[in-house]
Amino acid sequence: MNMLMILLGVVLVVLSLYQFYTVRGTFKRLKSGETTSTSTFVVYGLWTGLIVAVFLLIGGIGTIIYFI
Repeated sequence: MNMLMILLGVVLVVLSLYQFYTVRGTFKRLKSGETTSTSTFVVYGLWTGLIVAVFLLIGGIGTIIYFI
Protein backbone atom coordinates (compact mmCIF):
# COMPACT_ATOMS: atom_id res chain seq x y z
CA MET A 1 0.00 0.00 0.00
CA ASN A 2 2.84 2.39 0.78
CA MET A 3 4.42 1.88 -2.62
CA LEU A 4 1.11 2.65 -4.31
CA MET A 5 0.74 5.90 -2.35
CA ILE A 6 4.31 6.91 -3.20
CA LEU A 7 3.52 6.23 -6.85
CA LEU A 8 0.43 8.44 -6.51
CA GLY A 9 2.64 11.19 -5.07
CA VAL A 10 5.03 10.92 -8.01
CA VAL A 11 2.12 11.08 -10.45
CA LEU A 12 0.83 14.23 -8.72
CA VAL A 13 4.26 15.86 -8.96
CA VAL A 14 4.53 14.97 -12.66
CA LEU A 15 1.06 16.40 -13.32
CA SER A 16 2.08 19.54 -11.46
CA LEU A 17 5.20 19.95 -13.58
CA TYR A 18 3.12 19.49 -16.74
CA GLN A 19 0.65 22.11 -15.51
CA PHE A 20 3.49 24.57 -14.83
CA TYR A 21 4.87 23.88 -18.31
CA THR A 22 1.54 24.51 -20.05
CA VAL A 23 0.85 27.70 -18.07
CA ARG A 24 4.33 28.99 -18.89
CA GLY A 25 3.93 28.17 -22.58
CA THR A 26 0.54 29.84 -22.79
CA PHE A 27 1.83 32.92 -21.00
CA LYS A 28 4.78 33.19 -23.40
CA ARG A 29 2.44 32.92 -26.41
CA LEU A 30 0.16 35.60 -25.00
CA LYS A 31 3.07 37.91 -24.19
CA SER A 32 4.63 37.58 -27.63
CA GLY A 33 1.31 38.27 -29.35
CA GLU A 34 1.10 34.99 -31.25
CA THR A 35 -2.59 34.66 -30.44
CA THR A 36 -4.80 37.12 -32.28
CA SER A 37 -8.17 36.92 -30.56
CA THR A 38 -8.00 36.09 -26.88
CA SER A 39 -10.60 36.49 -24.23
CA THR A 40 -10.05 38.87 -21.34
CA PHE A 41 -10.67 35.93 -19.02
CA VAL A 42 -7.55 34.07 -20.16
CA VAL A 43 -5.56 35.71 -17.35
CA TYR A 44 -7.93 34.19 -14.80
CA GLY A 45 -7.46 30.84 -16.48
CA LEU A 46 -3.70 31.14 -16.23
CA TRP A 47 -3.87 32.07 -12.54
CA THR A 48 -6.22 29.17 -11.88
CA GLY A 49 -3.87 26.80 -13.70
CA LEU A 50 -0.97 28.09 -11.63
CA ILE A 51 -2.89 27.60 -8.38
CA VAL A 52 -3.88 24.06 -9.42
CA ALA A 53 -0.24 23.29 -10.21
CA VAL A 54 0.87 24.54 -6.79
CA PHE A 55 -1.76 22.43 -5.00
CA LEU A 56 -0.81 19.36 -7.03
CA LEU A 57 2.85 19.90 -6.16
CA ILE A 58 2.12 20.34 -2.46
CA GLY A 59 -0.15 17.28 -2.44
CA GLY A 60 2.37 15.15 -4.30
CA ILE A 61 5.32 16.10 -2.12
CA GLY A 62 3.22 15.72 1.03
CA THR A 63 2.07 12.26 -0.03
CA ILE A 64 5.61 11.14 -0.80
CA ILE A 65 6.99 12.48 2.49
CA TYR A 66 4.14 11.00 4.55
CA PHE A 67 4.47 7.49 3.14
CA ILE A 68 8.27 7.20 3.10
